Amino acid sequence: MLTGSLLIVATVWAGSFASATYIPVQIENDGLTSVKFNLCENAVREALTWVPVRHLSGLRNVVLHNHTDWHRGLAGDSVIYLRCLDDLAELKSVLIHEIGHIVDINLARSNQRLNYFSEISWLNDNLAVADDTGFVSGYAATDAFEDFAETYAYYLLHGDKFRTLMTASSITKRKYDFMEYSIFAGTEYSLENKTDPLTSGSNLARVEFSYDVTRLKYQR
Repeated sequence: MLTGSLLIVATVWAGSFASATYIPVQIENDGLTSVKFNLCENAVREALTWVPVRHLSGLRNVVLHNHTDWHRGLAGDSVIYLRCLDDLAELKSVLIHEIGHIVDINLARSNQRLNYFSEISWLNDNLAVADDTGFVSGYAATDAFEDFAETYAYYLLHGDKFRTLMTASSITKRKYDFMEYSIFAGTEYSLENKTDPLTSGSNLARVEFSYDVTRLKYQR
C-alpha cells in the first residue's frame, strides 16, 4: 500500500547506502506484547537481509503495530509501517512489497530512464494499457505504483514463477527484464524450485495467479 505523499520525487539513490543492521525497528504503543514484537522484529531483520543493500538507502525506519483496522503494510517517504502479523512469512512478504514502494520512489522516480517501467503497462499512473496477462497479480493491475511493488516482490520471492509467466506474455517479460537489469543489477532469484525451475510454457498451469503476491507461499 502506498501513501499519497509518496508522489513527491526523491533523489536519494546516489546517497549513502543503509545497512539492514542499523535500520531502527520501533513499536507503536497499542497493546503489542514484547514477545510478539520480538518475533516480528526478528522476521523484519531477516527479510531486510534478502534485499540488496542499495535498495535500503531510502528507508530510515520500520514501525511495527497491532492495529487490525490498518493496512498490513504502509510505506511513507522513508518509513514503513507493518502490522505485526501472526504469519511471519506473510509479514516478510508484505515488507518486501513495501520496500518495493521505497525503491520506486527513491530510485525509479528520481531517474527519468527508469520511468520506462510505468510506460510498459500504463498511459498514466491509473490508466492501464495492458490486459491481465501483463500483471503478476490482480493488485498489480490497480495502479502503476502497486504494479511496481507487486512486480518487485514477485521477482525477489517467486523468481521461477515469474520466469514461467514471461513465456506467455511479452509485457511480463519486459517487466522481468526491467527488474533484472535496471533494479537488481543482473541478479536473478530462484527460491521455491531450485532443482526443477519452472522455465517452460507447459508449466504455466503450475503457476498460481493471486490477487495479492504477498499472500503466496514461498521458500527461503
